[in-house]
Amino acid sequence: MPPENSKNTSLFSIFAPQSGGWFFVYLLGGMLFMRPDMFLWDGGTCRHIINGEFWLANHALPTTNYTSAIFNSSPCLTRCWLGDIMSGTVFSHYGMTGIVLIFSIVGALGLMWSYQMARARGMGLLAGLVLVLFVMPAVGMHWSARCHVYTYLPFLVLYYLLFISEHKLWIRAIATALVMCFWANLHGSYTVGIVMLAVSAAASAVQTFIGPKLPIAALSPDEKSKTRTLELAVFLLVGAAATALNPRGLSFYNTVLAYISNPVVLSKTDEWRSFDITAGVGAWFFLILGAITTAALVKTKGGLKFSETAVMGIYFLASFVSMRFVPYCALMVIPFLGPYWELWRPKLLASEPQKPLEKGLSKLAKKEAEIEGNEPKGWKPALIYFVITVAMSVAFLSLDMFKVKDFDPTRIPVKLVECLQKENPQGLGFNYDNWGGYIYFKLKRTVYIDDWADFLPPEFIEEYIKILLTQDNWEEIFNKRNFTWVMVPNEAQIAQVLKQRKDWEVKCKDDVGVLLVKKAKP
Repeated sequence: MPPENSKNTSLFSIFAPQSGGWFFVYLLGGMLFMRPDMFLWDGGTCRHIINGEFWLANHALPTTNYTSAIFNSSPCLTRCWLGDIMSGTVFSHYGMTGIVLIFSIVGALGLMWSYQMARARGMGLLAGLVLVLFVMPAVGMHWSARCHVYTYLPFLVLYYLLFISEHKLWIRAIATALVMCFWANLHGSYTVGIVMLAVSAAASAVQTFIGPKLPIAALSPDEKSKTRTLELAVFLLVGAAATALNPRGLSFYNTVLAYISNPVVLSKTDEWRSFDITAGVGAWFFLILGAITTAALVKTKGGLKFSETAVMGIYFLASFVSMRFVPYCALMVIPFLGPYWELWRPKLLASEPQKPLEKGLSKLAKKEAEIEGNEPKGWKPALIYFVITVAMSVAFLSLDMFKVKDFDPTRIPVKLVECLQKENPQGLGFNYDNWGGYIYFKLKRTVYIDDWADFLPPEFIEEYIKILLTQDNWEEIFNKRNFTWVMVPNEAQIAQVLKQRKDWEVKCKDDVGVLLVKKAKP
């Protein structure tokens, strides 16, 4: 079992800027003033903003696929209405600068909370920072100005309530219900929270009722096992029930389940694909985090708290099935390893190991012991960090030199859409799916397709892929649609083919893509 926790697990010590406040300010400043386009690489962001603008204008949620030129009247119900309204409201007041600010704050806040939870559970100052350096690229793989990023915060709050908080049962139960209700209305990924609630309750029940019959030390129950199992069961019930409190009630579950089981979503989108080592440096850092966690479990012969270990294991395995789980799993690693570092640090301080790894960890632990006593704590540093954050935010929103006027032009077809507006070809155009939302966002022009693929018929998605890749009977389909313009990435096969034809001409081209327009017949 884990050692007795002598750390401060109060709300203030974990959620206010304390031990992690300085790197929160540092990271936020870097995002705002050095990499303001970090979150602006995904055309799907636009769908959230325009849905929010729709609600602000009509005081009702959109019910049809109003951005589509072909399925304009088809049912289309957003899975993240509250997140859409948040993004739309921020954009209506502060433009793209506001979007960058809110998502930068959420991204930096998630890392700070994860770190401070770990510190509250025994993680050292330096060891925690090393883990943050590993976690940041793993989480950053899915950093974009889309509503799923908002959910990293309720995820961490739920984790706190289940495994860290020492508040009374009724307080944690009410808080769990509120968090899950908020999460379900914020984004459809509330199912990640349901997984945490269900796995922790089931694992605790296994430890309590089956553990005594098994010769496995990690499953051995203690005097609090039955109470813990009851508490986790209560959290599961109230948390799951609270998700039904949304504008569509129980029918919302069908919408979310249809999305996460849609074969097009699972096979055609980057964020839902199975784990891919070529996805970037973040994938490698995630594997390093997995290796560190596995080593901790092996060292303790199965882990310190079985219910928490089971949740971590399920998330880690789920990350290989779908990379959407990677950020959640990575954010959980730091606080998960807190009790393990607290268990090992006294041994590292008292010994003089000879093996390179253990020697390095011993030096790290000793350096921590030297500097941790001088850390500023309490309301004064929190107030200082808060004032700095407000000052940076005001400067970012107010000064023209920091204004964010558009999306990242190296990832999104900013120049091509400006060219499309200027040329203004009449009729339907063929566009890359992730750019459809951006085209509508900028021009209010309905599009052939956008990246909300789950609201489109599967046969239509296959039609789109055939044209994009010039497969099978693509030309027959292309001519039938009578497209007058095409906007796709440079490497798209359809672009290569049309460039060779005399009845099509390139109107605009940059490093992102190309706009081709069909010549008028003489």
